[in-house]
Amino acid sequence: MSNARVTGSRRTGKSAPSQATHPNWVLATTILASSLAFVDGTVINVGLPAIGASLHGNAADLQWIINAYLLPLSTLLLIGGAAGDRFGRTRLLVAGTAVFAAG
Repeated sequence: MSNARVTGSRRTGKSAPSQATHPNWVLATTILASSLAFVDGTVINVGLPAIGASLHGNAADLQWIINAYLLPLSTLLLIGGAAGDRFGRTRLLVAGTAVFAAG
């Protein structure tokens, strides 16, 4: 076996950096991305009373509305993780944030 450092399942000739080059930017990006996920998760709960009044739904119907929101969200999380592995996490974070801001 060579002196190449093993990163994940790939062998590379370079060693991985031990520290981020811009730790403040990494921290700010992580906080902003987490806050977007928090906002996205609370949207359905904030709108639930209006949705229930509009559809004349009871508590059981509102639970189905939450489930109908969470099932595609869970699916998209798995797809997003696989896409991040394939195309790069940074590129996907920027694209996802742009789509979130545009929508």
